[in-house]
Amino acid sequence: MNEPPAGRPLLGYGPKGIRVNGTRPAYAKTALTRDLYATTDFMHAFAESVPLKRWDEMRDIAHLTLYLAGDESGRVRCPLIRTDGRETPCR
Repeated sequence: MNEPPAGRPLLGYGPKGIRVNGTRPAYAKTALTRDLYATTDFMHAFAESVPLKRWDEMRDIAHLTLYLAGDESGRVRCPLIRTDGRETPCR
């Protein structure tokens, strides 16, 4: 899968102290996926296919986003950090 070039803007903005990072969640319980996780069979089948055995929750994505926005991640340079419970390598 092709990744968008989120790190490229860092070349021009990095010297100005601007960092470019992003998150890439898998299936998370949101209004957009409500129909999927409301289907008990799909919800359980997906959770069983993921090593962490659960869907992402909005707090998983929020915690990572807050970390990336804070000073603690000042040296982090990763175009996209996956919050997928290790789902991606398993497919």
